Amino acid sequence: NMERLGHREQLDEIVERRFSELSSHEAMQELEAAGLAYGRLNEVADISRHPHVRRVEVGTPEGTVETIAPAAIFNSERLSLRPVPALGAHTEAVREEVRAGLGANAASA
Repeated sequence: NMERLGHREQLDEIVERRFSELSSHEAMQELEAAGLAYGRLNEVADISRHPHVRRVEVGTPEGTVETIAPAAIFNSERLSLRPVPALGAHTEAVREEVRAGLGANAASA
């Protein structure tokens, strides 16, 4: 390991050159054949097609859409998310909350 670190620049050049000659699939095949652990950076489209991705439906003002589900699973329950609010749906409630917070802060100052 110390020798690798001592020659890091040269080693990086060799690895970069070899991987630039291979497709992602070919590189994974070679790494697996050599018994080496590796990680792969996916494109968003790749993640969306991954066989282990769970999906959930969410209501929006424009209709129901399917999206990637949050990772947590509780007691094998099917996750149900609240609908996405329309633009401005909570504006007045947020303003009231800010006003109340500003009033509390002003009173304590």
